[in-house]
Amino acid sequence: MAIRIHPCTEQEETVAPQDFRDRLHGSIPWVDLINATSEEIKVVEAALGGGAIRDPEASARLAAQRREIARSFVDWSLGAQRPLWDRLHEITVPVLWIAGENDAKFRGLAGRAVSQIPHASLAIAPAAGHRVPWEAEEWLAERVAGFFSSAA
Repeated sequence: MAIRIHPCTEQEETVAPQDFRDRLHGSIPWVDLINATSEEIKVVEAALGGGAIRDPEASARLAAQRREIARSFVDWSLGAQRPLWDRLHEITVPVLWIAGENDAKFRGLAGRAVSQIPHASLAIAPAAGHRVPWEAEEWLAERVAGFFSSAA
């Protein structure tokens, strides 16, 4: 099953700019977000009478998770990966590829990818965009359950 994946950038001229954007997104904004969130939490705590709404250990774990997410933007950048379009036909297991109706870019990528995978089907989530698991939760659960039932 594939939900919101991308077989990578194909045009050589788009690799470096994509890698740069992903590295930028993976470093500057997340560091700022960690600091801003900590300050925002302090403001909320003060407004609630000074009681901590998040213990220090939980805050440390959250900061570590954010660093890992930020690092993933660098490690998994589309600009850092080689295209896999020419290998999609090698996938021999059943694949359910899901995209949102309102996510034109990934809907197009999904249609193209599914056409190259022998046992693949495409499911388009009605009225959903890029965040299908959050925008069409019930629809997604039904499709996934049906996929696993038919693949068994």
